[in-house]
Amino acid sequence: MTEHTFPGQALRERRDEMGVSVSDVYRATHIPDDFVEALERGSLDALPAPTYALGFLKTYCRFLDLEAEPFLDSYRACTRPAPSGRFLRRRRDATSPSLLTALWATDMVAWCTVCAILVLGWFAYTVVVRPNAEPAENRVEAGELMIPPVDGAAQ
Repeated sequence: MTEHTFPGQALRERRDEMGVSVSDVYRATHIPDDFVEALERGSLDALPAPTYALGFLKTYCRFLDLEAEPFLDSYRACTRPAPSGRFLRRRRDATSPSLLTALWATDMVAWCTVCAILVLGWFAYTVVVRPNAEPAENRVEAGELMIPPVDGAAQ
């Protein structure tokens, strides 16, 4: 958790004002008793995945006739992970000579692989495919074919 605290006590006070028990909340909203109590205690670690917890919280606020947004915002603030500064360290390390050398070497290997594939393709075409092609001097060229008309057909 961060330094934020979840206002679960306000949910409990509102439920007490309405004179409703936790089991009544379950019957009306189908939110399990354990989760209702966890919301009221502010024990956000006892809640299910955030998607479900937000849905339960919104439903519970609607049942209590409370504005849900402040509670949802508070939940999000309490469960937001603390910034680790990891990105700043990475950015600072990105200019180090060893990392730049590694990146350059990776790019060079990739380009050499592409060039090798192109050279092998050209070699295979010129050595394997091209000699099997029929030489041009043995080819017969097509010319015009004159068919004389048949008598009686040209009328």
